[in-house]
Amino acid sequence: MTYLQLVNEVLVRLRENEVTTVNQTTYSKLIGKFVNDIKRDVEDAYDWNALTDTLTATTSASLFNYVLTGAGVRFRVLDVINDDSNWFVEPTTRKWMNEQFLINSNAPGSPQYYSFNGVDTNGDTQVDLFPIPDGVYNIRFNIIKPQAALSSDSTRILVPSEPVIFGA
Repeated sequence: MTYLQLVNEVLVRLRENEVTTVNQTTYSKLIGKFVNDIKRDVEDAYDWNALTDTLTATTSASLFNYVLTGAGVRFRVLDVINDDSNWFVEPTTRKWMNEQFLINSNAPGSPQYYSFNGVDTNGDTQVDLFPIPDGVYNIRFNIIKPQAALSSDSTRILVPSEPVIFGA
């Protein structure tokens, strides 16, 4: 269902006239805002299959910080896998990670732990890996990545439309 169709579904339920574009009236714009607010709530309520994505960080020797390009900051991690060593990479705290860097800074190896560490200039999340990689590894991040706010009349919603319509 498109953004315009969602707005019109809500307008009909409010006994209002349908519009040909979301920005046609101030009221339809307001309904568009409500649709986006509820869409966000629906996305946050469940790990919708349509929102799953896989991002890969390809390591290089002696570099421990990587950017998850395209992740943004609203994602949720399902799991993280070291594809080359065939094991799950475990989340850990910043404190633990900092302790390891101070104590074991000369112990490179295959990454077994990760911790998020800020965002880059594009707004994408950065992640630190430990042990510091001693070579090339493919670290796969399986995530739930919410859809950007609906803005174009023809943009299709990825999550089910019913809870969005009923909530708006």
